[in-house]
Amino acid sequence: PLADETGKTITVEGEGVVAGDSDMLRRAFSNLLSNAIKYSPDNTCTAIHIERDSDCVNVMITNTMSGQVPANLERLFDRFYRADSSRFYNTEGAGLGLSIT
Repeated sequence: PLADETGKTITVEGEGVVAGDSDMLRRAFSNLLSNAIKYSPDNTCTAIHIERDSDCVNVMITNTMSGQVPANLERLFDRFYRADSSRFYNTEGAGLGLSIT
């Protein structure tokens, strides 16, 4: 729904099976995808790329982000951290999404 309302799209390429706690995996991927969509400009695409590599699965979620500087990238997983540029997107949240992932 968040993607549809703003003209954002999601693409998925590849497939794989991940073993683990399904609730925790769902929560982690939901947080990552939600943040990728939330902090990308309208009318852009968030891509999910899944690749199997021998006995593991690599999942990469990418978006079209604007305004992130290297200093912000180092802190993306810190609790309660919200970059100054996050105010540009007028999004709600306490800054916990990626830290609990």
